Amino acid sequence: MSNFNVKNLNFNKISSHYSPPYPPFLTVQPSGFYNFKKTSTRMVTVNFPKYFSALSLIVLSATTACRPILRDPVSAAKSDDATEALEAAWNDYFVTNFAKHYPYEVQENCRPVFAKASRDVPYKGTAIFFHGYTACTQQFYEMRDNLNARGFHVLIPTLPGQGRAPAQVSGDTPESRARYHEFIPRIEKDGDEVYRDFVNAMNDIVRKAPGERMIGGLSVGGALALGAVLQAPGLYQRALLLAPFFTVPPDNFWRPVEPENDGLRARWGAFYANAKLKIEGDLRRAMITQKTDWIPKDKQELRWGNGCYKQNTNGRAGICDTTLFHIAAVVKYSDSIRALANKKANTRNSVAPQTQIQIATVEFDDGSDTRATKGVYKSVQDNFKFKMDMCFYRGVPHSFLSRYDHPGMDMTWLPHFYDRANKFFVDGEFFDIDGVSKELIRDPGLIVQAVGATFPKKDGNENADDYYPLCRK
Repeated sequence: MSNFNVKNLNFNKISSHYSPPYPPFLTVQPSGFYNFKKTSTRMVTVNFPKYFSALSLIVLSATTACRPILRDPVSAAKSDDATEALEAAWNDYFVTNFAKHYPYEVQENCRPVFAKASRDVPYKGTAIFFHGYTACTQQFYEMRDNLNARGFHVLIPTLPGQGRAPAQVSGDTPESRARYHEFIPRIEKDGDEVYRDFVNAMNDIVRKAPGERMIGGLSVGGALALGAVLQAPGLYQRALLLAPFFTVPPDNFWRPVEPENDGLRARWGAFYANAKLKIEGDLRRAMITQKTDWIPKDKQELRWGNGCYKQNTNGRAGICDTTLFHIAAVVKYSDSIRALANKKANTRNSVAPQTQIQIATVEFDDGSDTRATKGVYKSVQDNFKFKMDMCFYRGVPHSFLSRYDHPGMDMTWLPHFYDRANKFFVDGEFFDIDGVSKELIRDPGLIVQAVGATFPKKDGNENADDYYPLCRK
């Protein structure tokens, strides 16, 4: 997207970024009943009970008026019928199920998105994207626009419990922070069932989609996307996993500089490994005991810090606070996906149409453990025989595809990234590469991060599989 300046956008009204009209869309009217009404402009109005009046779901679509229809009339009619079934299933889920379990006001740029393909190009299919943890649907706005213009419907659901509107209180207090994550799944209350049910529900909706079916996700959304693929073999033709989260980041977010000698290297490696085991141990204990009383309340909260709050004031939607027990529920779900990836595909899976999977992650990622990502990549490739590729972006943030998450940052890699993403979804072309990542596994239990240079070879036992290519920027 050219001349994109987040600072100049008015995020109070979505139309400041995406010019109307976008029929059909969903609005909410305070009423005592549900009423679907199609007007001459193909607007769908849903009247909620009064206590849901604050929750509005916007379903955006490319304008269809006064444009030539370039599709074959017969195939277009069939896809239109299937699209209506898809849209009805989508609306039913978010009007009934989601609003029932998450009765809160949703931030403007966190609302579920249903964006129809442009009629200026031949229709191709449907793509669904899962945003990151504590982030919002806006992370995939640019992807939506790109794929709409290439003939794809795009669905971007709000993850369970996410996107709650800011507290109507002054100041940053424990009470106001707790409000944001009140409905996010917790390990002791929900386990990982909410995430599994959510993924299954999205798969059921996508089954109604005409044409090809694509899926993608960022961070936790990447794990959900892989879960959707593995739980429904043959449903998706292609999957794009972006910095997927399969467990907590390496070394408790600490990134050591290159040690000066072998003695320091060994000592630093042990120190950071122990720190990682500490936070992983806390998460495991939370998952196993499913109790919260063993950690003092002031130690339970996890905050993304002042940088996150600053991003929120500059256009980022989402929240900046969660707890250990919310993260534990995510890790438990990710563990189940890792376990599924390690199982040999059964006969039914092995004969199903094979999915192409592209993983694009971040070198020395501070938002996910790339060791776990490499393990999942190898397991899925070995056990499911999918066509797969993986590369690392160097020098980019964890949520590297979203301008909204990094206002003011010169994200020079994005034009090429979106070009490659478009070619992957449209033509099945994997990302092109440029060099070798400097991440190197020296020990199965520890990632050793070589910042600035790779470690010198000492014993000749390095495995070529320990090296992964860099994504071209």
